[in-house]
Amino acid sequence: MADNYYLVIRDQNRGRTEVQEFRSSQVEKAFSSLFEAEERYHVYDPTRRGGFEIVLIQAESRAGVERAYPHYFVTGNRAQRQRRFIDRLPDLATA
Repeated sequence: MADNYYLVIRDQNRGRTEVQEFRSSQVEKAFSSLFEAEERYHVYDPTRRGGFEIVLIQAESRAGVERAYPHYFVTGNRAQRQRRFIDRLPDLATA
């Protein structure tokens, strides 16, 4: 089975991930979409960078992408994830 391409766009501020799938025969369209997304979200302009991570991954399935790159699929933005982590820590005052 030929690997597909997955364009992953992670909005760090909103804690959301968008994934677009391309068949292996659509490699040119996949790369074109990657370049368009990088331009749209100003990935290479440090004065306008908006907290987006954009990658193109080749994999057998979306599930394979999620297993290999789980950090793109966590729920919530950074502050929300830190709060959940802190809330799970034991109460050190009573330890």
